[in-house]
Amino acid sequence: MNLRRTKPADNAPSGQEIGSAVEVYAELRAAIVDHRLPPGTKLREQEIAASFGVSRTIVREVLIGLIRDRLVVQQHNRSAEVARPDWSEARHIFAARELIEGEVVRQLCEHCQPPQLAVLRELMEQELQAAARGDKAEAIRLSGEFHLQIARFAGNPVMSDLLRELVSRSSLLFALYHRAGEPMCVSHDHERLLDAIASGDGDKARAEMTAHLGEIETRLQPLEPGATPTLARLLGRSPARRKS
Repeated sequence: MNLRRTKPADNAPSGQEIGSAVEVYAELRAAIVDHRLPPGTKLREQEIAASFGVSRTIVREVLIGLIRDRLVVQQHNRSAEVARPDWSEARHIFAARELIEGEVVRQLCEHCQPPQLAVLRELMEQELQAAARGDKAEAIRLSGEFHLQIARFAGNPVMSDLLRELVSRSSLLFALYHRAGEPMCVSHDHERLLDAIASGDGDKARAEMTAHLGEIETRLQPLEPGATPTLARLLGRSPARRKS
């Protein structure tokens, strides 16, 4: 998160304030991505400030960062809320992911090393374990991390940054439109993808990634989400004392 300096230098945020903003941003972002804060959840400045024990100035900086990430939206004179992408965005987001992830996995095949494969396989195993014990939030996080780690290992930071936003926005789509009872990612898809990467066959790996993303997209359908609980309950927090 980049905190923009909007005050004169002598009134600039202190290091402690910036650190607090980064922490709040990280927790809210994670809560959105792993569905603890569903699409449409109101993000009221006063409530967030009370939950984390920070000033509303810090909360505003955090919300600006989340709006920039397209995870939060805010209309004039209204509270910010977790973004609710409409159904038509799903195809656009997955089309972009297919282009980017197909290319990064092809690039990775050109230089992938055993230690990198071991990291990816460990992420896959952790995702399976989280799903088996019913930890949906952790399974979602690990599935996204699996895809992002492929991009990082490919060595293209621009594509990695683009994919980070797309994976996060995909999580909003899952929260809104995912078919009940079906997994987000299918484990054997990740297994086949790893086999293709290990073989060094870039074209095969690209095809596996495209098929995998297409399978994920078929698990979405236009359904209305249910009612959302309060912010404090979703975060599992009670009001905190403001930091001095």
